[in-house]
Amino acid sequence: MAILQSANLALRFFLELAALAAFGYWGFKTGDSAIMKWGLGIGAPLLAAVFWGTFESPRAVVKLSASLRLILELAERGSG
Repeated sequence: MAILQSANLALRFFLELAALAAFGYWGFKTGDSAIMKWGLGIGAPLLAAVFWGTFESPRAVVKLSASLRLILELAERGSG
């Protein structure tokens, strides 16, 4: 069972890295000028990481109520 838990944690970690890479790719492809491309390419993954660390991580600074956390998780899954 410990092997499956470790594999699950590793998969979640790599999926989170892939999501950050996708935000960066989106940012670099979306911007019209070079400044916008760099701003979105670096800013979008940075903003996503800060949001996750503040509200969703296991050691989140701001603890959300169970209902608000459920709504947030459903919104994330629905947008993908």
